[in-house]
Amino acid sequence: MNRFALTLAFIFSFQLVYSQLTGPELLDKTISFHDPNNEWPQLSARFLLEQTRPNRPARKSELILKNGESYCKVTEEHEGSDVIVREIKNQTGAVTVNGSETFSQEVSDKYRLSHDRILRTRNYYIYLYGLPMKLKDPGTFVRDEVKTVEFDGKEYLELGITYGEDVGTDEWFFYINPETYAMEGYKFFQANGNGEFITMEGLSSFGGIRIPKLRKWHTTKDSEFLGADNLIKVELLK
Repeated sequence: MNRFALTLAFIFSFQLVYSQLTGPELLDKTISFHDPNNEWPQLSARFLLEQTRPNRPARKSELILKNGESYCKVTEEHEGSDVIVREIKNQTGAVTVNGSETFSQEVSDKYRLSHDRILRTRNYYIYLYGLPMKLKDPGTFVRDEVKTVEFDGKEYLELGITYGEDVGTDEWFFYINPETYAMEGYKFFQANGNGEFITMEGLSSFGGIRIPKLRKWHTTKDSEFLGADNLIKVELLK
């Protein structure tokens, strides 16, 4: 067999292996890469974050998660002045502005401090930094079919996700490195057709968990840059 034929045989066998891999199997493999010891459900950790958005100053945040206690605390420094602290346990949330529980409706509107928004902020951070482990949550439906596609100029295995109506209507796709099974990007589409895609760079490792370090957000329509979330540091809490 000549070299060309060997190459074709290798490519065919490579594609055959992944065509036989189901979505749930691929999800298990990427979770095994990011959280091989199943530490996420009981994780207690402090995350230091920096968020950048076009034409706005960078914002530093601190996220404390105690997953075993259903506890989350988010501290945000806004424009070098106001410090917003959101603290949530189970479905109960509290908020302070510059250390005070009393603040005006104008401040509440500016920083979106309603109880519903506090819970949504909690859910956003837990989902963002809990991927791909959060894809095992109830109400998450994993498509059986796994496709080999191009994303951000590279070839990936595509994992399709939908949610029950009580969870969300967006359609999600996650891009898994076919060699390491690391999750290296994802995108979602809303019911109106709008959507975003997220690219990732680097990994932050702590305990036995690996979480993407830098995420960059873009619109799916025209690839407009929306912002970046940089995980500066993670500390495990006792």
